[in-house]
Amino acid sequence: YAYFLAIVYKIFGHNYIIPRLIQHLIGSFSCILVYLLAKRLFDRKVAAVAALIAATYGMFFYFENELLLDSFLVFFDLLLLLSLLRARDNPKLWSWLLCGIILGFSAITRPNILIFIPFVWLWILLFFLKVKRLKEVLVFCVMFLIGATLVISPVTLRNYLVGKDIVLIASQGGINFYIGKRIGNIAIFKIWRKRNLKEA
Repeated sequence: YAYFLAIVYKIFGHNYIIPRLIQHLIGSFSCILVYLLAKRLFDRKVAAVAALIAATYGMFFYFENELLLDSFLVFFDLLLLLSLLRARDNPKLWSWLLCGIILGFSAITRPNILIFIPFVWLWILLFFLKVKRLKEVLVFCVMFLIGATLVISPVTLRNYLVGKDIVLIASQGGINFYIGKRIGNIAIFKIWRKRNLKEA
């Protein structure tokens, strides 16, 4: 996300409006993905309702208007789910590679998605072992992993070269877990007024 902001600021100057507008645009595309995903799983009526809910969901508006990575995360995860369904229906090697690439972008946005990889492998195995040989199914799993690796490995290399530390993507998981679970945490956003900021 920092690279996204750096590119935006480089092109448009240090402007806080432009990245927010881009994030709202990405949020609009996410609504389209919700429609396509629901249409594939259900029907057009369900898809229209789902897209309407997504388009009017307040938390989407809130996070798209903040300089945070959540709008990208929602977009990549929806795109991943849709791509996985399309790869299931049209199981080509490149389609599984593309799914892995999308997961890789989601992972460098927020690494939590990495825990999803073994479940994707299990889903592929359970679905395709009925109609394909084990070797072919394992190749699908490998292509999926290769796609993710293509995106994640440059970040890992950068972490090693710049930070002199072997970190796959990010290392703030522990402190975030502590912040969220520590005694006294109220688990909500605090809206600070100007006087609160002055006191701080």
